[in-house]
Amino acid sequence: MQLNFSFNSIFIKLAWNQNPHNMCLAIPGMITELYSDSGMKMAKVSFSGVIRTVSAEWVPEAKPGDYIISHAGTAISILNREEAEETLRLFDQMNQSESI
Repeated sequence: MQLNFSFNSIFIKLAWNQNPHNMCLAIPGMITELYSDSGMKMAKVSFSGVIRTVSAEWVPEAKPGDYIISHAGTAISILNREEAEETLRLFDQMNQSESI
């Protein structure tokens, strides 16, 4: 199976389930701010310099400076710094090779 994706300004992390036909596209980013909106935990997240608002309800232990994986406007998990930086480095390499 061949997958073709365009990696423009935002990097995409592919999270595969056991069945390779079930795929979740999620974006890694770093939390810059946490706040409450109508009782919901929300976060400002930097996705390669682009700031977006996401729900942080599913990651109650998250704090500013943490890397998260976001899907459909919701932070779904926290990544350790090393894993996040390696993932972003690999996506940057793919992005650079795609533009050659």
